[in-house]
Amino acid sequence: MPSSAHDGNASQALEDVRGIFALSDALRGEPCLISQLVRIAIHAVGRDTALRLMPHCRWSDAELETLQTSFQSARFNEEMAHAMCGERAALLRALDDMPLGPLRQSNARMALRLCADSIEGFSGSWQDALVRQREVGGEIRSLAKDAFSRLRFTGVILIFPATSMAAVAGAQAEARQKSANAAIAVWRFRLQHDRWPDSLDEINGMELGETTERTRKLTDPFDGNPLRYKVEERRILIYSVGDNEVDDGGALYRKGQKQPLDAGVSFKR
Repeated sequence: MPSSAHDGNASQALEDVRGIFALSDALRGEPCLISQLVRIAIHAVGRDTALRLMPHCRWSDAELETLQTSFQSARFNEEMAHAMCGERAALLRALDDMPLGPLRQSNARMALRLCADSIEGFSGSWQDALVRQREVGGEIRSLAKDAFSRLRFTGVILIFPATSMAAVAGAQAEARQKSANAAIAVWRFRLQHDRWPDSLDEINGMELGETTERTRKLTDPFDGNPLRYKVEERRILIYSVGDNEVDDGGALYRKGQKQPLDAGVSFKR
């Protein structure tokens, strides 16, 4: 948490938080999946820090709008597609270095086709991306199960990246990005109307940081439905159904659960 918040300097705290997003943005365009996963992790630090500070720093409406600008700079699906282009080049080079003999060309052709499928999948919606990456992963597992295919495509089986896991990570990142942006919009609504909104339907495009794309900004990337919104006694929850595509009531953190069932944010009222 930025030390300036402890010093009572809310404006400097805001700049510190925006600096975290700027660090994440420095990885925009890096042509490999690992870099994009690091970008997602840094973005999460900025997001969580902003939401922890928001009730205490009492940022103005204009300051919250600048924070939304930082939140929304990431385009995780487009960046994953670009990263896969870099992965394709790295994969082909790695196959050239492997002792595959006469099987090098068949491995290269298979790698190119699977990469094309993956890139095309990341270029659409997250729902399409998740389906396509699971299909790619399933095809690689099928190759590994068949003795002849396992021998023929050893290189691809061994080193093709785990695109399905990357897709889940990207979709979760966008779900939390949208949820956090909506949380700031809810806070802006309260500043303007002196009450919490009863639903996200009350939030307008301006409060979401832009005058356009209101519906897209409030759409769950996992199931295409609106983000869920719950007002509890001590907190407000905004969330996506997550990878299991089941509404678990906003189970962002559950004792004994390795991963949250839903993907979103909560903040104190």
